[in-house]
Amino acid sequence: MTRDDWIDAAWGALSEGSLDTVKVDPIAKRLKVTRGSFYWHFKNRQDLIDAVVDRWIYRLGRTTAVHHLIDSEKPPADRLWDVFEYVIRMVSGPQSVFLRLAAASDPQLLQRIQSEDENRIQGYTQIFSAMGLDEVRARRIAEHYYVIVMSEFLRNGCLDLDQRLAAARVQHEFVTETARLFLEHPRCAVPPSR
Repeated sequence: MTRDDWIDAAWGALSEGSLDTVKVDPIAKRLKVTRGSFYWHFKNRQDLIDAVVDRWIYRLGRTTAVHHLIDSEKPPADRLWDVFEYVIRMVSGPQSVFLRLAAASDPQLLQRIQSEDENRIQGYTQIFSAMGLDEVRARRIAEHYYVIVMSEFLRNGCLDLDQRLAAARVQHEFVTETARLFLEHPRCAVPPSR
């Protein structure tokens, strides 16, 4: 039994409801191993939860999983779509939702998620800036695009992959068209941040 086996099992357990489902004994039972195996790889339950969060950041993070898509030579709108499509293909369960819910009562987890969110928004801002938007507009549209990407599973996670991709493509086209309109009409006001 490897450390990754435990993290995989904890990730699966997380899909069933909340961080409360990530417990050593039930996971050991699923894996058909003893608690001793767990302590060979982890100091305690919090160490396992931290590893699960690390996996979430690694699989979807700007600096780990999608940097090559953000920095590619493709046109900016194509890069945005590549990132969105990657996220859809990687997110097949509600784990991200449950991590965010758990962050409401865990200041350390909240800080990690907020830091990762900021990294991701900066990546989207970079792409919208490459489209020619000024810094303020690029940031605002990036924030909205990120909300669409992060909420995609909540809205369409029950659909099959092709349906999810088609629905996401509509949202993607709307946001990129909005960005183009800002370029064509530079005097359009951007609502202030709240």
